[in-house]
Amino acid sequence: MAITYLSQPQIPTLLDFDVTDFSVVAEGVPEVGGVLQILDRSEAFTLQLKFKGEGTQWQNIVGVPGLTYEVHFDAEGIGPFPHKDLHLGQAIGNFIAGQMEYTAKLQVPNGISRDGVYRLAAMVHIPNWKGVLGFAEGLLMQVSESEE
Repeated sequence: MAITYLSQPQIPTLLDFDVTDFSVVAEGVPEVGGVLQILDRSEAFTLQLKFKGEGTQWQNIVGVPGLTYEVHFDAEGIGPFPHKDLHLGQAIGNFIAGQMEYTAKLQVPNGISRDGVYRLAAMVHIPNWKGVLGFAEGLLMQVSESEE
């Protein structure tokens, strides 16, 4: 399974918006990216989403003082486990005039408390600017009781 990135709009020279990376960063472990991450129940981890824009309309967006973006992170339980679907939280950031690329991170300090396999997803949008939306999914995380 590969990571899927969807984003809109894609209008060359006017507004080209792309989600470029979605990864898991575990405590004390280098960035793993990849498709499958195995974590102990309640082990802390961080989700990271990178996105960028280009074009004259993107310059207008990042030039608006106080304009923010939101990235929502979710985990969907899959398979025959007693899991649940979770909204893990959101990261909110400010646009900076002239900046093209952004990285949003969400720390999940208490991890996921229920064993299972989870499909991770992230969605980025600009609350006060309609029509710009990005999405990433495809990371899988297995959560299980520590064997230590």
